[in-house]
Amino acid sequence: MKQYKKKTTVRPVLKKVRPLGNLEDIYYTYSNWDTKTIDGVQYIYVIKSPVIRDTPKLMRKENLEVIK
Repeated sequence: MKQYKKKTTVRPVLKKVRPLGNLEDIYYTYSNWDTKTIDGVQYIYVIKSPVIRDTPKLMRKENLEVIK
């Protein structure tokens, strides 16, 4: 009898981030979104609101902090 492994899917985690210089703006990113490296600098995709389906934009990863 052949045993089958269960496929487990990991749901993407929504993370809340904000820029270091501006403490009022809040952005959101998902854990499954890819990072992009441009000229040796890592960028991540962020959106302004998870409810509204707007186009993700790139922000420098080093200038963002994760809010718990």
